[in-house]
Amino acid sequence: MPHELHYIMKYPFSPVFALKTTLSYNMKVGALRSTDAFTLEFPKQSANSVIAKEELIYDNTKSLGMNLFDGTRFKIFW
Repeated sequence: MPHELHYIMKYPFSPVFALKTTLSYNMKVGALRSTDAFTLEFPKQSANSVIAKEELIYDNTKSLGMNLFDGTRFKIFW
């Protein structure tokens, strides 16, 4: 059974320029399916992971219609 936790912070420098930080924690717990006495002895296995992601976002587009945009949009992430 996986458990996930996400925390997202966004700091706008201007209406078109922002910094976004995402922190994620993921915990997975797994067990072997017991088909005999040997596999019944195996303990549960768990894996934890932490992920941090930074994004620099620039979005200076104007909507001209459905799926039509005019302007510049980019994202730099690490």
